[in-house]
Order: sequence, then structure tokens, then C-alpha cells
Amino acid sequence: MQTLSKIAELRRDHGIDKVLVDSRTRSGQPPVADLYRGGELLAEKLGSGTRIAVLVSQLTADHTLFENVAVNRGVVVAYFQHEDVALRWLFEE
Repeated sequence: MQTLSKIAELRRDHGIDKVLVDSRTRSGQPPVADLYRGGELLAEKLGSGTRIAVLVSQLTADHTLFENVAVNRGVVVAYFQHEDVALRWLFEE
């Protein structure tokens, strides 16, 4: 929630619509219900047109769930293990 609030604030204050989030040091995953609700909240707070690249140390099925929930509500989210690949995706037309 803290990260989401900060992203929403930056988007509102600066018109940012492309976001890179580095979650590689995060340990553990929230319960599936929290992941689902997180995807919903992401779309509600940021609205459509936002592109988010998330760096993770390992790709998991939980990431796919969160990504699908957000994408189905208009926010484009993708997970990456390599920053250069994430940045290319983030800024592609």
C-alpha cells in the first residue's frame, strides 16, 4: 500500500505514466486474496494508461495473477528479472 500510494502521488503531481518498481529485495509473497485485491487497487488508484515494470529476483505464478488482475482493469503491468529488459519494455511504443 505504501508503494502504491507513492506511485499514485507521483503520477498525480508529475503526470508520470511509466513506473519502474524494484522489488528484488522483497522476501515472501502475500496471500492470493491480497494479490488479487492489490491488482484491483492498483487499477483504481492509477487508472488506465499507466505502465508498470516490476523487477523481481524470481518470477512466480503469483506475479501472473497480480499482472492479470491489473491488466484486466486497464493498468499494464509486467514482471522482469533484468533491469535493461524492463526499461526497454517500459519505454517501447
